[in-house]
Amino acid sequence: MTKDGAGPFSGIVWAQGSTNMAKRAARPSVLSEGFGAFVLDQLSDLDGIEAKPMFGGAGFYLDGSFFGILYKEHLYFLVSDETIGEYTKRKAKPFEPFEGRKGKSKGYYEVPVEILESPVDLVKWARAAARARGTR
Repeated sequence: MTKDGAGPFSGIVWAQGSTNMAKRAARPSVLSEGFGAFVLDQLSDLDGIEAKPMFGGAGFYLDGSFFGILYKEHLYFLVSDETIGEYTKRKAKPFEPFEGRKGKSKGYYEVPVEILESPVDLVKWARAAARARGTR
């Protein structure tokens, strides 16, 4: 540390214009606690699942196929012509990545609470969402 209290990387942070980068890097993963950890626990019986942090949320993959999004304490799964009816009859909402702007993702719908609360059902819906990737 220098005599003015600056650490060895303060010049880098200053040169980039903000200390927010350092705060973002130190923030725990969305998957390690709270809702993200709950979802991973509920999906723990699903072999081949992988979750990766992305854009302030997380993406879910099954055997390398992207099928789910965790964003702002909501879980969204990819739908197909065969599965969308199960979402719409439960009044599930499509993923809206940009609040207040026109346009919704018609490919991803929020997983209903009653499905989230049942690990058996959530695993079934996750498998169906991963299969939907092959129908697109």
